[in-house]
Amino acid sequence: MPQKNRAALYLRVSTADQKPDLQFDGLRAYAERANLDVVRDHLNVAVSGRRQGRPRLDALMRDARDRAFARDA
Repeated sequence: MPQKNRAALYLRVSTADQKPDLQFDGLRAYAERANLDVVRDHLNVAVSGRRQGRPRLDALMRDARDRAFARDA
């Protein structure tokens, strides 16, 4: 059986009272259909990208640059 490609999820909600559950469920379902191995989740809650940056998106991009999801990592 071939190894699954590894992936990370990024979710964002605009306000603290919003729930990321639908995004999470949809992304997990897609990953399963695409035969992806989800190794990390990154979630920003009520973070304005314009003012504060998006710390979890920055972490995801850093992980990708550092090949944190690579099979040999």
